[in-house]
Amino acid sequence: MGKDSPGETLHHNGCDLHYWIDGPSGVPVVVFSHGAGTNHSMFDDQVDAVAHHYRMLRWDMRGHGLSRPANPPFNCKRAAQDLAALLDYLGEYEIALVGQSIGGNVAQEFIFLYPERCKAALFLGCTCNTWRLSWRDKLLLRIAPILLEMYPSRVLRKTIALSSAVTHESRERLLEMTAPLSGHEIASIFSEIVRDLHPENGYKIRCPIEIAYGVSDRLGNIKKIAAAWAKRDGAPPPIVIPDAGHCANMDNPAVFNRLMMMFLATHYPVDSARSI
Repeated sequence: MGKDSPGETLHHNGCDLHYWIDGPSGVPVVVFSHGAGTNHSMFDDQVDAVAHHYRMLRWDMRGHGLSRPANPPFNCKRAAQDLAALLDYLGEYEIALVGQSIGGNVAQEFIFLYPERCKAALFLGCTCNTWRLSWRDKLLLRIAPILLEMYPSRVLRKTIALSSAVTHESRERLLEMTAPLSGHEIASIFSEIVRDLHPENGYKIRCPIEIAYGVSDRLGNIKKIAAAWAKRDGAPPPIVIPDAGHCANMDNPAVFNRLMMMFLATHYPVDSARSI
């Protein structure tokens, strides 16, 4: 399906969800969920690597890209429920998940709500939904959306691009992706991220996971908790992607794609059994 096409659409819970499918039918499905304020096209550099082997599902989460307007608005739980409805509509049950930033938070919430449906998950540049936050982290998370509201929309989008990527091309792509959103919409999405975090004592993700982030990613507590989160959930040490920022799959797709395909081949092979 063409990169500039409107994709297919499913109306669910007050939103027309737009989605794109690449790759052959009858093979395992990998779902890609994008970061805050962006859209499905942030994974354009992954299509060729994935779609030769897997059925690749990308989508614009509610309140993002073409999946606007959305009423009720975006939050991680609604997005996870949207994804479950989309998969049911497509007749898919077991999947693997790849999520960048808030897309990783949505993937975590999907696993929290539907643990039997996810066979493996790769989280890139995201914090842990169920981690116990320090008072400092809580304060910063609460202040951030208020500060975002104070920025003019143009300045806010430029700030996001500069802080999320290290290459000029990636920054230009981020500016293009965030252009349709108002400053209020962007601030609202970040506000919901704060509300969606829910520490869970004794909880751990049971399916195989991989945690990764760009070496220059300085957003939030991503680097701070990555190693402890990986240990809690029985994952290998986090992988640090060189020459990359928060959107490491865009900044350094060659390294990210190699990591991703090795992870999928190990934990979600193409010939894996599927329960429909």
